[in-house]
This record gives sequence, structure tokens and C-alpha cells, in this order.
Amino acid sequence: MNERVPQCATFAAALCAVLFAAAGCATEERVTSYRPFLTGVSGAQFGQQPVSGRAPTSASNADPGDGRIVIENPDGSRTLLCRTVRALMSHLERELDEGNTDVILKQLISRRTLEEFDRRGESPRAIVDFLQKHRRDIAVLFARMPMAERSPTIILQQPGDNVWILKLTGAAAEDTRFTRLWVVMERGSWKFYWVT
Repeated sequence: MNERVPQCATFAAALCAVLFAAAGCATEERVTSYRPFLTGVSGAQFGQQPVSGRAPTSASNADPGDGRIVIENPDGSRTLLCRTVRALMSHLERELDEGNTDVILKQLISRRTLEEFDRRGESPRAIVDFLQKHRRDIAVLFARMPMAERSPTIILQQPGDNVWILKLTGAAAEDTRFTRLWVVMERGSWKFYWVT
């Protein structure tokens, strides 16, 4: 019986050595294929590059290349970068809360939306009035798609012409006034088109 104790201790020591050696071996992982969301957007690039293939034409749409979504300009103004739909959503909520109508109209609303209101004979201010009136409903919509197009509650639709619809589905869409966020890619930036 005393002979078994040293044999068990030897076996346990050998087993521990094998386990530690196996734990020290790590497998190498490599990404051999990567297809980001919204890859089908015409001219889209990913990583630290601007969303469009065009080079920035002015300091107002220059990409600082460091992941910032706001550029503080020397004159004290701010340039809002909307390289992602999530950044657009964040900017829109913040600017609505701060009542920055000019920033919203000049940097966040799509040209198409502005043109549509002009065709109707309505002031661009009516767009911001609508957004302010429905601010809580918009907050609920955005909260239920926290990762924008990457949210599991979203179906992404593309009716064409650089327009994308983020459609809220399932239980997340219950008891919400709006279930669709319409966005459009304009000159390398995402712009707010409308909510329905």
C-alpha cells in the first residue's frame, strides 16, 4: 500500500506537467475573410478611411483619422463626422437636446429631405420642429437599435440610390411610434432622411 502512494504522486506530477505544457501551447488565429456591414454601399471603405472613396474637399469634412466623431474648428464651431449610422444617431440626439437647429439642418439632415420640404413650400425649420415634437419617440427608436444597423433587432433594407432603412422588428418594435430609420449616404457621410 505504501508503494502505491509514491506511484500516485508520480502519476499526478506527470499529469500536471502534461496539462501545464498543453496550456502553454496556443493556437494561432488569423482572419482570412472579413466583410463589414454595409459593404454594398457604393464607394464605401472601411477601417480608418473615410466612408466614401473621394478625398476630403475641405477642412469641414476632413477625417482626423483618430476615431473622433467631432472636430473642434479653430473658429469655435464643430464639425460632426457621421462615418457610421450610430454616430449620426448620437449627433442627432445630442443636437436636438441642445436645440442646435442650424447644426442639425447643415450637418445632419439629408439634402433630399431639405429639397422635399422646399418642394412642399415648407421651411427647413419644420423638419427640426417635427423632430423636437417627436423627440421621445425618436429616443425610444434609437434605444431599441443601440448598435444601429448591427443591432439584432434590425432588418436592413436598401430601396436604392444610397438610401438605407433600418427596420425595427420583433418585440423591440412593439409600442413604438416609429419602427424605421431612413438614412442616406451623401458625400461620404450618413445623413438623416426620415423616421416612419
